[in-house]
Amino acid sequence: MRDVISIVAKSILVLVTTSVLSAAQWSYQSSPLWPYVDLGKVQFVSDQEGWISAGNGSLLHTTDGGGTWDVVTPFQGDTVFVLCDPSISMWWADAKHGWLVGSAGTGFQNAHGGVVYRTTDGGVTWSKKASGNAGEIGVQVQFVNDSVGWVSGFNLLTQQPEFFKTTNGGSSWNSSGVTQLPSGGIFYFVDVNNGWGVNNSGIAPPPYGIIKTTDGGSTWTKVYADTTPHGFNALQFLDVNNGWVIGRDNAVQILKTRDGGLHWTKVGVPPLVTETTSLFFLNPDTGWVAVRLSSSPTDLPAIIFTADGGANWSIESISSPGGAGKIFSIYFRDVKNGWFTQEQCTAHCDGPDTLKVFAGLISHTTNNGGVTKIAQHQALLKSFQLDQNYPNPFNPSTIISFELPIRSHVMLTLYDVLGRQVKTLIDENREAGHYSVALDASGLSSGVYFYRFMARSLGVESQTYIESKKLVVVK
Repeated sequence: MRDVISIVAKSILVLVTTSVLSAAQWSYQSSPLWPYVDLGKVQFVSDQEGWISAGNGSLLHTTDGGGTWDVVTPFQGDTVFVLCDPSISMWWADAKHGWLVGSAGTGFQNAHGGVVYRTTDGGVTWSKKASGNAGEIGVQVQFVNDSVGWVSGFNLLTQQPEFFKTTNGGSSWNSSGVTQLPSGGIFYFVDVNNGWGVNNSGIAPPPYGIIKTTDGGSTWTKVYADTTPHGFNALQFLDVNNGWVIGRDNAVQILKTRDGGLHWTKVGVPPLVTETTSLFFLNPDTGWVAVRLSSSPTDLPAIIFTADGGANWSIESISSPGGAGKIFSIYFRDVKNGWFTQEQCTAHCDGPDTLKVFAGLISHTTNNGGVTKIAQHQALLKSFQLDQNYPNPFNPSTIISFELPIRSHVMLTLYDVLGRQVKTLIDENREAGHYSVALDASGLSSGVYFYRFMARSLGVESQTYIESKKLVVVK
């Protein structure tokens, strides 16, 4: 019941042949709401000032880049809960104008009305609009300036979505001029007219869809249909042309558009990714997607990064404490400075979901999460190197990594124990750099195999490097 999409709205795995692996460079920041309150959306309004929504209806505020966080409670006497997953319950148009949408009550079982908090002085004072409708929860809020915005909700008793628009900063909300988003979907606007939504995110059978409006939400047109059984989890648009959508649950897919949603391209992801949970893009080429990676005994949270529009991804493993789960929200001020929020189970973790207690973690990076530009990384390479595949043993996918100190012709091949070649993974020229290759063994039998790496440099002085390593397929 914690995930609103499963309440409101009740695989395609494309392999990427190259990705740059990176080491974790994130540091944890202390939350004053630890260890009992989960955290949701993170957003910064300047290089140093930022906000995080919290599950108990309060917010965290920093003016020193997250070095310290203070608790801000809009109305001390209110009993309110705010959705953290998905992290769409808070929005700041600028440093002064911010909004938070929540639900009156202690949880879904006694929700009795959507609540919208508003500030026009940077969080010093707040005003409030509350519906008081039984079973109603607040879901999402977004503004395109300090006046025009939208808010969505869902009534758990009637199973009906709700959608409202304001043109006066939230002093009043009107549903008559907008069409309800089907199945309580989530939305994203880039200006007063152009917006997109993901609808049918679980309550109805496939196909699910991406919808678009060009009149501020009055009418919607379906621009994409998807037949996978899970729907979509998050979306972001940068302008009227460039947008991204990620799949929900085990529907591991990333979609991008360059023409406002008229056409969508499925972008490949590293093969160990088992789930996509949130995303953030700075521009059409540079962005981060929170994922979970296949591991034993449980999947691990991670972030993947692209600098070329999804053609290649780096995998940024997160050194999370025990019990750490989904990454709910990512925000970057520029390509180096970023934050994310993440849940961690802090009590009754072995019990049923209804008894588990979750708290929010805050992480910060000042060097792009450890993702080093390939050009910078090349300068550090001194020799050829073949790494042991990971994971090993594995089923059905693993990653093989290697380094080239100079432009070379690379052959990477797979052999069985009898010495018979069963796969050719690479047979081409590659520039100097650190590479990773996805091996899909779904068509292979269980057993021991060997992968052979041969690199012949293409410089003036030709060198040849050959090395083999063992891997094990377990089914």
